[in-house]
Amino acid sequence: MINKENINTEETHDNEALQSEEASSKGQDAIWSISAVSRMTRLSQHTLRAWERRFGMPVPTRLPSGHRRYTQDQVEHLQMIARALRLGHRAGDIVPLDIEKLKELLAITEPQPEQRKRPPSWSEGVLEKATVFDRKSIADELLYSSAHMGIRNFLRERVAPLLDSIGDAWREGRIDVRHEHFISELLEDTLRSLRMPLEPNMSGPPILLAALSNELHGLGIQMVALTVALHGRQLRILGSNTPMDDILATSESLQPIAVGLSVSTYTATTQTAAKINHLRSMLPNSTLLWVGGQGAAFLEGLNPGIQVLRSLDDLERALEQLP
Repeated sequence: MINKENINTEETHDNEALQSEEASSKGQDAIWSISAVSRMTRLSQHTLRAWERRFGMPVPTRLPSGHRRYTQDQVEHLQMIARALRLGHRAGDIVPLDIEKLKELLAITEPQPEQRKRPPSWSEGVLEKATVFDRKSIADELLYSSAHMGIRNFLRERVAPLLDSIGDAWREGRIDVRHEHFISELLEDTLRSLRMPLEPNMSGPPILLAALSNELHGLGIQMVALTVALHGRQLRILGSNTPMDDILATSESLQPIAVGLSVSTYTATTQTAAKINHLRSMLPNSTLLWVGGQGAAFLEGLNPGIQVLRSLDDLERALEQLP
């Protein structure tokens, strides 16, 4: 296993948030690492470095280690640039703009709140029930939808959009963390209940599913597990927050055809990428290594032989290609 002290990397999201709060309490600017800025803005670390070279913006503070640190003002400026990019503006036109001109541009071109697309009414109904912790109504709705739509359509047309709506509602302050946790636990229970009847028909070499240490989100693993079960493949689940030594020991014992890791946006760091690279080097060449989850696309520096699955469709294709 790779220990934290052996990897030259930047702090995790939780530590960065704590440092930010401490800095704010002292009247200082909040300082964020490039990996944290990438997660908050949805701009890749490569893009941030390229803009620094090409446009001289943003100019981060450099630590003695060479790591970049950004102020809260820079993060907010980059978030506005990201919004402008989503509206179709070119980076060369908007990145050089100062924040006041950027605000003027967004005021003209960005839809007003009443014009913005709201989450689907089905998701809105679930979110409304979650705010009063109406477990029975949500559970009934989930089971009804899965039965009438089929599991594949249920995952794509109900679960995936609901996860997006949960994230939007949390960022907009319409729900709290307690509501997010409540829905996530209920979704995990539902996905497990849908998978269990499929398990007697699963065969072949197993697929091992896990999430590395410090990854506390397990919903992605349950979505993948249900999809694997639909394909009739055996699976073994170690769950979230699993030490690498345990993943390696289990893999050595089970000889899985593939190991699948789930990565959230909060743990898509250089440290996580280094751990995944190390895991790849320790697994037999015959064992596939899949990386999925909402943070998978933000991982940089992954070595060859690691397959990034960005969607359930990518997972289905990977499963269909197995011998």
